[in-house]
Amino acid sequence: MSLVLGSASPRRVALLGALGVEFAVQASDIPEVAAPGEPADAFASRLAREKGLAVARLRPGHWVLAADTVVVVDGDILGKPADAADARAMLQRLSARRHEVLTAAALIAADGALADEVVVRSAVTFRELAEAEIAAYVAGGEPADKAGAYAIQGGAAAFVAQVDGSMTNIIGLPMDEVAAMLRRHGLWTPARAVSREAMSDIAASIAAVRARIAAAAQRVGRDPAAVRLIAVSKTKSAAQVSAAIAAGVKDVGENYVQEAIAKRPAVDGAASWHLIGHLQRNKVAKALETFDCVHTVDSAALGETLARQVAQRAAPLPIFVEVNIGGEASKHGVAPRDLPALLGALRDPHLSVRGLMTVPPPGDALTTRAFFRHLRQLAETAGLAELSMGMTDDFEVAVEEGSTMVRVGRAIFGVR
Repeated sequence: MSLVLGSASPRRVALLGALGVEFAVQASDIPEVAAPGEPADAFASRLAREKGLAVARLRPGHWVLAADTVVVVDGDILGKPADAADARAMLQRLSARRHEVLTAAALIAADGALADEVVVRSAVTFRELAEAEIAAYVAGGEPADKAGAYAIQGGAAAFVAQVDGSMTNIIGLPMDEVAAMLRRHGLWTPARAVSREAMSDIAASIAAVRARIAAAAQRVGRDPAAVRLIAVSKTKSAAQVSAAIAAGVKDVGENYVQEAIAKRPAVDGAASWHLIGHLQRNKVAKALETFDCVHTVDSAALGETLARQVAQRAAPLPIFVEVNIGGEASKHGVAPRDLPALLGALRDPHLSVRGLMTVPPPGDALTTRAFFRHLRQLAETAGLAELSMGMTDDFEVAVEEGSTMVRVGRAIFGVR
């Protein structure tokens, strides 16, 4: 039996893909307007059914899964905002409030009849939001097509004080219930999937990390949106990476070229892939088949090899220069005193030096802060805007010291 997902939402596509289900995507075009007095659960269910039936007419002979999400506060339904002013008004209303997120899913059989449906409720509590952060979030464009004008797997993770219930339901599909529905009708078997509990854990961990990034940024007057989260997936499965992407991750970091080559084709969802481990010159060609950015350039020879390999590309390769900020013999990276010479050697039209990267020596927060501050000063002197620094144990300190990319693995995926 073949399955069609009646939605073009990247979040729903990636979540369903993480289950190991094979499906096609077909967007529906259904007006999303509640009838006067229509209860929220009835409204969400009706939209899911109407979307599913509309797609079934376009794809006869296929099973169709369709879903719709609404936000409810004080009994009022908040759908997608009409414009920026409407989005601001919704977020102002949700500030410091507990509200419900309802997702309805409908399964249409190959004969075009409704086969199954479910409505799942989760509760979200926002902390009090400042007008400036609401304005900044709305200006970024993320609320435009989101029920209630926010996406918990995006920048709005920093707004959340508490979540009760299914995390994947808030992201876009209640995976426990959807998996059970598909299993009842022979469309899914657990042996092909990453654990649904693990998917929810990953989503919750990402939301928690984003909230910690936002809090650290706000402590020093920075915009949290200026910090990119790289999910480091060393030794983790393609399904786990797919679950992270479904939860809003847009950047994936891998330490080893061969592992990434094997993993990336099996991952569902779009993301930029960053090489954050040491790169040997004889693996450059293979690395460039998989990675979009290299964080560990530490010699003129490696830079020359990269430039030669990307010479036929339309755009230069984004790179970071790795600095051995603590002078450790066991680590790669250029010594701070040799950084200006290396930056000069890397001036090539096929390379785009975005910033500096480092892994500081282990130590307490005070010591680590000093190393991060030193790297920031080196970048400022060199006129570089980006800093790739901070991992699970120290990313908050790194954000306070100016990091623009934090590389977090354990706090997202758990202990290796």
